[in-house]
Amino acid sequence: MKENIQPVMIGTLNVQRLYDTMALIISKRENVRVTVKVAKIQS
Repeated sequence: MKENIQPVMIGTLNVQRLYDTMALIISKRENVRVTVKVAKIQS
């Protein structure tokens, strides 16, 4: 039986870089241009 391992992240996450990387992957796969911009929600 496989053991369930939970991912753990320590530190900070650069969300803009994550989405830029995902957009690049989708752009190459679909042969389209994808851009993203992360905006902070004002509360």
